Amino acid sequence: MKLVLENVEKFYMVKQKKNPVLKDLHLTIESGTHMYIRGVSGVGKSTLLNIIGLIDDQFEGSYTIDGNDVKKLNEKEKSTLRCEGFGYVFQEYALIEEDSVYENIKVPLVYSTIKRKYFKERIDEICVKAGLQHYLKTPVKQLSGGERQRVAVARALVNSPEVILADEATSNLDSETTQIILDLIHTYAKDKTLIFVTHDIARNFRGFGEIYQMENGILLKS
Repeated sequence: MKLVLENVEKFYMVKQKKNPVLKDLHLTIESGTHMYIRGVSGVGKSTLLNIIGLIDDQFEGSYTIDGNDVKKLNEKEKSTLRCEGFGYVFQEYALIEEDSVYENIKVPLVYSTIKRKYFKERIDEICVKAGLQHYLKTPVKQLSGGERQRVAVARALVNSPEVILADEATSNLDSETTQIILDLIHTYAKDKTLIFVTHDIARNFRGFGEIYQMENGILLKS
């Protein structure tokens, strides 16, 4: 998928005043691009990911996916594209604590066009790659932080998305678990688009891809 953002701006209202989060952003992401966005907390990195991943549609400017204006898509079209085109790895896991590993990973499949008869095959395959095959029936609340993040990555990849969005995917993990998560993401994303947000580029960069700096809502290529 080719992603093109032009003149994108985002504001939040604070005490009846506009607080800019993204400013006049222009970005073209070709299919297969690996892109790293670094910057301190609060500069707009996660907001940008939310716009790219069709989670946030309240912005000014233009965003097209393969030439299609996302603002002209209906909710069903956006939902399908969000589930099948994008895999989102959240910083805080965003898992359902009471549900099993299997049920958590299944969530994107439920909202996709993939037939139910293929769910188990898909989940089993990604769980083997993530080293989770022995935890399928285990409630997420019983897992360690590193295991939870592996579930989050498996959930993001189960639909075989074209674009992986990783939001501080290793920030709460020890060094060993970080390498496991990075190996999983980069092995899958070898021929896919990867947009990786991080405040620690040295820890997460694998020597391939473009590095950008986000400062006060402005995106600059390093």
